[in-house]
Amino acid sequence: MRHCIIIAGLIVSISNSFAQTNENVVFVSDIRKQGIAQYDTSILGRKSNDVFIERTFVSNARHKHLRNDSAESYRIHFYKEFDNKLRNYFINFDSEDAFDKASYKWLNDTIVSITLINSVTDQRKNFRMFQRLCENCTAGLMSE
Repeated sequence: MRHCIIIAGLIVSISNSFAQTNENVVFVSDIRKQGIAQYDTSILGRKSNDVFIERTFVSNARHKHLRNDSAESYRIHFYKEFDNKLRNYFINFDSEDAFDKASYKWLNDTIVSITLINSVTDQRKNFRMFQRLCENCTAGLMSE
């Protein structure tokens, strides 16, 4: 009986060590001072599987669904190789909420799960983005 308990404990310990997540945390780059809808499109200093998030403003002149004159806008980038070149894949997300960091985890070679986080209110917004395999594509967005 004692040996069974020791073996069970070892199995639990080993499975917990393999179950560690590959989740990463990044801070949102606040570029609102640069003006409305100004984004970084460079791949300089980036590598495959990096995630980068920018926070800027959008005006309701371009986004009629907004209740205010302007709102927070987030451009969520991820970087992957395509055709032996590093590519910047992204989506835009407009919100009246303020997010200051994000966690992300690669689910496979082409799909990343990203959660925007407001560290004060703990409000969260989840996305699953995927790499579209074409030369001039932006990221695809999967429903949660």
